[in-house]
Amino acid sequence: MIYDENLAIGSRVVLKVTSVQNPCSFYAVLPFGSKHTSANELNDHDYPQVNSLTEMCNRLKTYYGQRKCKENSSLQHGIGSLVAYKDDKTGHYYRARVIDEDLDKTSCTLFSVDLGIKCEVRRNVIHKLESFFCDMSALTIHCSLIDCQPFKSDVWSKQTIETFEKWTINKYLYAHIMYG
Repeated sequence: MIYDENLAIGSRVVLKVTSVQNPCSFYAVLPFGSKHTSANELNDHDYPQVNSLTEMCNRLKTYYGQRKCKENSSLQHGIGSLVAYKDDKTGHYYRARVIDEDLDKTSCTLFSVDLGIKCEVRRNVIHKLESFFCDMSALTIHCSLIDCQPFKSDVWSKQTIETFEKWTINKYLYAHIMYG
């Protein structure tokens, strides 16, 4: 996947956190794109949300919606493979990377590069991701709070992670890009 080259060091962007491992490892989407903004400019009516996710879902659905998954998909989609999958709840298609397989190979764990989440998916809704979809920018970015570490330990406490999630998940944050 290609990551947004417009995120220059020193720029400031609005992001929306989608998943949290801990304060030093979380994922976010750029709901207003990589447009440089100031805190005083954060009005939804001034900056209509970029429909990148909707556009990507529509492109994936148009391409994969009429295609059947291949019978030997368990051989095609090993750990590390880039895939497209259909979400059973929403019916939308997303791009992802296979990160784990169950032993009977009927499902696998994916990391959605467009949502920034892990999900368990049945193999019969997974397609090999065509190369032209790989060339499109990932819609999530990996983030970290700079100069942040657990207090008196090498591991983040469950309470710290839960509090960080409560403060950040699905919230709009104003971020300063410190490194790429």
